[in-house]
Amino acid sequence: MVLTDPCFALMRDPCAGLNGNGLNGAGTLKGDPVMIFGSLPRSTAGLSDRAVDMGPYNMATVQVFVTGTNPSGIVSVEGGAEQAAIYLPVPDPNGSKVVTASVSFDVVCGARWAKVRLASVSGTYLDGQGFTVWVTPYVSPGQPRVTADHLGAGQTAYNTGVGFWLEVNGGVPRMSVGDPSAGHLLWDGSALTIAGHISALSGSIDGLLTIGAGGSIEALGAGSAKAKIDATGLKLYNAAGLQKAELLNDGSGWLGDSAVFAWTAAGVVTLNGSAVMPNTITGGKVNFFNVPTIDGLVLTNNSPGAGSVAWSQFTLTYQGTSYTVAAGNTASKFIWWNKATSTTVLQTGATPPAQAADQFIVAFNKSGTAVGSLFANIVYADYISAVSLAAIQANIGAAHIDGVLDIATTGGIYQGSGSFASPTTGLKVWNDTGVGRIAGYNATVLQWYASTDGKLYAGAGNTLIDANGLSLLAANVTPSRVKWIDTDGLVLGQIVDYVAGATPNRGSTLSMAANYEAGGTGRGVIHLAVAAVHSIQLNGYTGYTYFNAPHYDFATGEIAFNGPSASFGASPAASGLLRLPVNQWITARNKDNNGDVNLAKVNTSNLIELGASISLASSSRYIRSAAQVTLAANDTTVVPATLGLLVVDDDTNNGCGIYVTGGGSQALISSSGGAWDVGAGAPGNNKIRVYWDGGAVNFKIINRYGVDHAVSWYTLCC
Repeated sequence: MVLTDPCFALMRDPCAGLNGNGLNGAGTLKGDPVMIFGSLPRSTAGLSDRAVDMGPYNMATVQVFVTGTNPSGIVSVEGGAEQAAIYLPVPDPNGSKVVTASVSFDVVCGARWAKVRLASVSGTYLDGQGFTVWVTPYVSPGQPRVTADHLGAGQTAYNTGVGFWLEVNGGVPRMSVGDPSAGHLLWDGSALTIAGHISALSGSIDGLLTIGAGGSIEALGAGSAKAKIDATGLKLYNAAGLQKAELLNDGSGWLGDSAVFAWTAAGVVTLNGSAVMPNTITGGKVNFFNVPTIDGLVLTNNSPGAGSVAWSQFTLTYQGTSYTVAAGNTASKFIWWNKATSTTVLQTGATPPAQAADQFIVAFNKSGTAVGSLFANIVYADYISAVSLAAIQANIGAAHIDGVLDIATTGGIYQGSGSFASPTTGLKVWNDTGVGRIAGYNATVLQWYASTDGKLYAGAGNTLIDANGLSLLAANVTPSRVKWIDTDGLVLGQIVDYVAGATPNRGSTLSMAANYEAGGTGRGVIHLAVAAVHSIQLNGYTGYTYFNAPHYDFATGEIAFNGPSASFGASPAASGLLRLPVNQWITARNKDNNGDVNLAKVNTSNLIELGASISLASSSRYIRSAAQVTLAANDTTVVPATLGLLVVDDDTNNGCGIYVTGGGSQALISSSGGAWDVGAGAPGNNKIRVYWDGGAVNFKIINRYGVDHAVSWYTLCC
């Protein structure tokens, strides 16, 4: 690469000019190549020990030969005024290369001596591998070289005089350009300083630009218009050069006119309303010009007829004064209020009124549809168009949504204490990975929620409502319950899945209780268990019925109960296994299922009363008594002959029955003198008299007159 920057022509050593043939005194165009790192390749970073004499030359060819595995390094040419002086990179952009393979490149070098620096070496190198560098100096006609330690024009030293000065001072390069007493540029080796005005047609500042106490930056506009930034702040000027705004570095400023609109560093705003909007600030009040408030306005479409609109009476407040505006209607398009015309009657017309102070549009008639203006406290959806609306708070009354209201991924609705992100007590609706959810909270505890599966949960997920109904998950420690409570929170009744402390079993327990929790009276408990201890318990406040170890056979339908007692009805018996009240029938359904059959009861005379006939279904059935059995009428006034015991066959024809009337004339079996007479008629007549003497059965035949036809008893022998 050959540089033709004319500045290099000024960097020629005046004591080393070319002769008329374009050659130096040696008369050679190319020097001898130098193996800069010696005879062995270099694999470590550092500056070469050898130097190339560039005295007669202004260019050098650098040849790099690389061996090794994944070799990489930066090869740079550096120059110095003396062979043993400090070496700095040459100003040629081509003077430094990242080398990963053998390469050759040319470098402009105006220094007296040149060395090569190897840096950022990486890769794997065996013995005899690395970077071998050859440098060959030569003359490129027309190219400059520098053999002195400074270059200047106009200035006689660094920042002395008017012109420029470029030098290396103590190994540190520095430069000065311009007039030290006016506009100038300085580079002292670490900082760049610019004094005076800078004109830039384009460009950018990527770093920090610092303005000194007396400096400024100005963006110029038409005429004398400009924006100026100096050490005090930002100032704006119009085309006439008049300052129209100011923002100082302490935060204070003004806009337009410092006497009209200004603010302090503490944020106190001064507004001269009389100068900006007359009558806006009066009596210590701020009255916004032509911005009224309207309360109670109701607009009615197509009233009193099609194409017209009507309005109700309402209150209009303007510049601190309230006016009652009368109701009215119109078929005209424009409806407005004009203070000068009337403060209580709205004006109407086919064309809009001219814009002026103290008047404004209240509503529009759109072919019979009333459309409120900005001041009518009505906002119509037809007139809202926005990509997004944020921080909206509005009292909209009743709302109707024709389309679908969608909640974005991070959006939701929350009403209650706390916040949407951290609810305390309230209702939350939100988007959970694309599926809507709703939940209720109390004191930061999630009480119930509709999950993303479309089901309703409560009790930490243990209560479920879905297409299958209501499900309660039984727990091992805390029972699952369905409770009935009063307004004070007292539990009046509940269904519990198991008794606290017991191990739950599938279908194990059904408990219904009033005040069944700890400390309660246990009034009105119903308890059913099918776990290790089977029981049915009906528990009242003063007593209970408890069936221990119940058994139910699903195959046979058998139900067995075992317990102290079972009571039924009001005022039951005080003792016994089955306790019944007085004069209450035990009743069964008849065979046709169209009526009931009373079985038995204890009547008010303390007698067991049967409500139907008794049928002994098998010949092996007996009615036995350890004592004498007496059959008597309940009512002693009834003739005994009409009562007694009747035994009949299945067809009730009395063909094989026995009727006992207590010795009456109709008795089929009666007693006589220690024997039994069998037959109808008066006692002792027309009978077969049977007598058992303890060893044999004897009998006689008695005629109708009561005469024995047998002198002695006939004995039935075995």
